[in-house]
Amino acid sequence: MNSRSPFVHANLESVMAVTSRAQVGIVGAGPAGLLLSHLLALRGIDSVVIENRSRAYCEARQRAGLLEAGTRRLLRAVGLGARLDAEGLTHGGIYLQFEGERTTSTSVI
Repeated sequence: MNSRSPFVHANLESVMAVTSRAQVGIVGAGPAGLLLSHLLALRGIDSVVIENRSRAYCEARQRAGLLEAGTRRLLRAVGLGARLDAEGLTHGGIYLQFEGERTTSTSVI
């Protein structure tokens, strides 16, 4: 998160007023919301990310189970690939089995 895209924790049990002005409001600090906020900031567009869980929770929790190749390329292209490269696990694909014969997923299409 950078200074141009603040993170606002909105605990619904104890609602507090937060005054902030931004060009774009993003609901959810999951992978898509945080990436969108970063991309907007790169273009000079102010945004605010609203999340009902704490920042500590969001930072500690894995919220994307699998990242497609295009998403990985985008993360690296905008300078967000260091942790992905350091900690990410490569998925080797899947195998399907029909009537005792194992096949790759592309051969059944």
